[in-house]
Amino acid sequence: MNETEYVVFWISHGGSSHHQKHLELTVALAHAESLRKQGFRFVTMCAENADQVGKMGVDSVEDGKTPDGIDYTWVKRREV
Repeated sequence: MNETEYVVFWISHGGSSHHQKHLELTVALAHAESLRKQGFRFVTMCAENADQVGKMGVDSVEDGKTPDGIDYTWVKRREV
């Protein structure tokens, strides 16, 4: 069962900060869109995925491997 919560944050016209939790992504997105249409500022949304395992991203690479032993092959390529 996915227990991810989505939180919408915004600043009111008087400068106070507010937030509201939602259990469904579509509802959270609609709420954020509605706030923006009403002229509220700094409207943002975040979520913490309850099903996520481990840390996000790679925090270290040693000898071409991530901490869990997987080969790290990502290379940034730039067009010159």
